[in-house]
Amino acid sequence: MQPPYWRLLLLPCLALGLAFALGALLIWASGASVLAAYGGLLQGMLGSRQALAETCVAATPYLFTGLAVALGFRAGLFNIG
Repeated sequence: MQPPYWRLLLLPCLALGLAFALGALLIWASGASVLAAYGGLLQGMLGSRQALAETCVAATPYLFTGLAVALGFRAGLFNIG
């Protein structure tokens, strides 16, 4: 029996929350503004149509690499290099 849908999303959400919290701690420890840093991150990522296009262009190779590795793992090929 498969666990409920919310339990499948719990671990990735916890990982993202922990990553943002640790990032905020490091930014705060360096003396910078956490809100300004994360605001700049969002502005640079989604702030305009050009920024969104550049984000998609930069993310595409990583997405295809992840799909290729996932396909190899599902096929049982652990040594794909």
